[in-house]
Amino acid sequence: MAYTKPKMGTLHASFIVLSIAGFGLLWGSMFLNGTLDAMTAAKESGSFPDGRPLRSTYTGFPLIDSPVTTLVVFFDGVTNGLDPGPRLLMVDLSVMLQSQALWSLIESRRRGNRSMLLSL
Repeated sequence: MAYTKPKMGTLHASFIVLSIAGFGLLWGSMFLNGTLDAMTAAKESGSFPDGRPLRSTYTGFPLIDSPVTTLVVFFDGVTNGLDPGPRLLMVDLSVMLQSQALWSLIESRRRGNRSMLLSL
């Protein structure tokens, strides 16, 4: 059986489906296990559950500061340094993403590459 390249419509549709699934799995699981409630409580109280203060003003514009505060609460477990496990996971994922980016760069520069996806 010969390999046929998928049409761009199929590829585009699969990315949309995977994006919707990823969004639903991430935020849905956070809603179901109580993480989203804990994040909201930390945002509203202005402090983390262990008593550390949460800065909630970054730019002075509430429409920007609210999502940034949500991101600060979301990534606190990885960046606070209290537990080495999440930090090591972040380092591992960063190395994997860097190697994927390098692979994409090399493939995009290869002679005969006609894929617009890798050439961007």
